[in-house]
Amino acid sequence: MESAVTRKTRSSSFRRHEQFTALWFILPALALLLVFVFYPMLQAFIISFKNYSLVGAGDVFVGLDNYANLMKDLAFSKVSCIPFTSQLS
Repeated sequence: MESAVTRKTRSSSFRRHEQFTALWFILPALALLLVFVFYPMLQAFIISFKNYSLVGAGDVFVGLDNYANLMKDLAFSKVSCIPFTSQLS
């Protein structure tokens, strides 16, 4: 007859094995999310603070100037109102 300690150890070992297996199933999805979603989002956020050129040499840090110019642009203000007005009608 098995003792309670042996059953508890076996149950704990089985649970740990299940958790380890579940981790191996989740890791590829997390890696894909990191590579194809989170890293590009972080890069885009960093680039938004620079005067970035795809062809020229280097990039210059401009801080919040890009966002200030965006708020001054009339076309942006018109376009940013469209989603709100379309929901109201």
